[in-house]
Amino acid sequence: MSWPRSGVYGVTVALMHWGGRWCFEDPPLHLTHAADGGRIEQILRCTCCGQDVDARKIRYEQTDDDLTQE
Repeated sequence: MSWPRSGVYGVTVALMHWGGRWCFEDPPLHLTHAADGGRIEQILRCTCCGQDVDARKIRYEQTDDDLTQE
């Protein structure tokens, strides 16, 4: 898969996991690792310390990029 489709795939997986958690008792579709059949999970991980981070422990920081420029 090449850019930009590979970036959209992560969003698709996140939406699938959300729907599976909140919309179904037993989700109709599971993603599995082709090599060994293990279930795929999506995690948030800190690039500094490598620790998995819960969404409630994340803060938002604005970048210096001015997104209003044309």
